[in-house]
Amino acid sequence: MVEYSIQSFQRLLYGNLGISFTISPYELEREFWNAAIEYVPCEGIFDVLDLLDKHRIKTGILSNSGFTGAVLEEELAKHNLARRFSFLISSIDYLFRKPHRRLFQIAVRKMGLEPQDIWFVGDKLEYDIRGAIDYGLYPVWYNPEEKTGEIDGEYLEVRSWHEFREKIEELCSR
Repeated sequence: MVEYSIQSFQRLLYGNLGISFTISPYELEREFWNAAIEYVPCEGIFDVLDLLDKHRIKTGILSNSGFTGAVLEEELAKHNLARRFSFLISSIDYLFRKPHRRLFQIAVRKMGLEPQDIWFVGDKLEYDIRGAIDYGLYPVWYNPEEKTGEIDGEYLEVRSWHEFREKIEELCSR
């Protein structure tokens, strides 16, 4: 459950090959991201975020990633998503990967709520849903690819952001 960074990997790889750069490790990481990753927001995510904003429901991101939070935030900003979240935690900035308790503990503190009052949405049963269950959050498995799998504990499964939006609307109308 320990994370290693893209920057560490690049130092190891390029140092071993005798390659050096005149840009900072952060700039090299960002250039690697731009060349290697094509990020497109999922269909329906803006509708969900609009609904959450309407009901003043706080949001944050907890991501297992070898990329720093700064690089992830830059990418979110390109798609007008960065301002939609009150925080972003990249596992690389905190040493541990989900489902480690420490990451969930930090996220809960940043939310300023009790664990049982937080819905945690994730797409990986073994990392997201397991970690949320173990830390006492309400887990929601975002499963658009309709993967099979089960994990001990109660969780909600949704197959699209539209379906998740309907669940939120239903809950907020009560």
